[in-house]
Parts: sequence; structure tokens; C-alpha cells
Amino acid sequence: MSSKTQLNLITFIALMGTSALSLATYLLFPFIPAKVFSYILEISILLIFSFYLLKFFKHICEGDIFISNLKNPMVANLYSAIAIASALITIMLSLIGLPGLHRYDVPLALAFWIISFVLSIFFLVVIPINLKFRSKTEHVFGTWFLPPVGIFVLITAGANLALKSSSLLKFINLVNMFLLGPAFILYFLTLTLVYFRSKFYDVEEQKMTPTFNIVLAPVAVSVLAMISLTKTFNRLDLFSFSGLFSGLTKFYSLIALGYGFWVVLGLLALLPSC
Repeated sequence: MSSKTQLNLITFIALMGTSALSLATYLLFPFIPAKVFSYILEISILLIFSFYLLKFFKHICEGDIFISNLKNPMVANLYSAIAIASALITIMLSLIGLPGLHRYDVPLALAFWIISFVLSIFFLVVIPINLKFRSKTEHVFGTWFLPPVGIFVLITAGANLALKSSSLLKFINLVNMFLLGPAFILYFLTLTLVYFRSKFYDVEEQKMTPTFNIVLAPVAVSVLAMISLTKTFNRLDLFSFSGLFSGLTKFYSLIALGYGFWVVLGLLALLPSC
């Protein structure tokens, strides 16, 4: 009897961080060694992600463990890390590209964007089902922020891809417009659940407790999504939204900055005293 494929979802979370490091290095440091480092990270991420993506597809085909994990509200949200990692790879391919193989940048970026899109939409369906039928308040942890983070990162990835390939601009702009609403609704719903859980239920010291720090992630990526979407609106002004959306983005960014500042202070206040 063949053994079931064991898929470590933490690997995709590690790839998320490494992708962010590659992008930050490339964008912040103009030096040639930094660029080379970014390219090395990018190629490594592509190879590792592709390998684990194949394992993920095998994991789906085997069925039993995958379905069981989806029914587990403590585990199901971790699958969103795959969508986030895929979206970050889309951004890498759009901004950095493959050294010497730039003609493949857009097709590959589009492929990873589609993977991220399909998975993100899938979890938009799975999460409400878990909320309705399987979740309890004590199941709520910071990992529940991963799905809305995934949608915000997907919007950012789509915007960067659209700016690189003008033929995709109108289509991705429309998709991003329809994704933005569910992303914010899911974020605010999760935020409400997390604050309710932390206020009215004891949060025991356990390995999942540090995940509550993820509360800051949607704040940052939602601002990035809004800014990226503003850039695509400026390039192709659908429904004359450009000026309105630009003002809305500035207003929201200021609110998010202030909110993030107070969240940081709150998290620092919760740290155990030395």
C-alpha cells in the first residue's frame, strides 16, 4: 500500500518570506551583488515552489487527508499560504524577471497568477462553510488572516502583471475590482472574530498564540493592493474611477497607518515583562 503524501504547509510560508526578501533586496539595493542575490533567490524559490506544488496536486488527488484538513478550521486556512506564495512569485516575475529569459516572464507570471487566483477563490468558498458548520470560537487564531492576506496579495500581483503586459490590463483590472470587496469583507469579519476571541475567551500559551501577530499583515498588504490598483486605474481608467480611487487610496492609507501604529503598541503591551 502506498503511503499518503505528507505536505508541510509551513514550507509555503517560508517561501512567502523568502519571496518578500528577494523583492525587497531587488527594489531597495541598486548594487549588482544585491541584484545577483535576488536572482538566485528567485530561481531557488521557483524550483522549490514547483516541486512542492506538484506534491500539493498529488496531495489533492489522494483526497482523504486533503478533505480532512479542509474540514479542520485550524488547518484549512494554512492552505492559503500556497496562494500567497504563488502571488508573490507573480510579483517577482513581473518586477525582477528571469535573467536572460525575459520573454518567459509574462507567461510564467500569468500561470502563477492563475494558480493563486483559483486557490484564493476556492478558499472564499471553503471558509464560510467552515464558519457555518465546523468552527468554534476557540478555533480562531491569527492564521485566519491568511486568506484575506492572500486576496490582497493576489490583487497586488495582478496589478503588477497588468502593468507589465498591457494586453492583460483591462481583464485584470476588472478581476481586481471584484476581488477587492470580498477581501475587505473577509478581513473585517476575521478581525471581528479575532478580537472577540481574544476579549471573551482565554488565549492559552500554546504554539498557535504567536499567530495573533499576523493581525498587522492585512493592514500592510491591503494598502499595497490599493496603491497597486490605483496605478492600473491611472493606466486604464475604467468607468472614470481613477481620480476617485486615488483619493480613496490616500484616505485609507492614512487610516491604516494610524490603525497599524496602535496595533503595534497593543502587541508590545501584551509582551511578557522581562
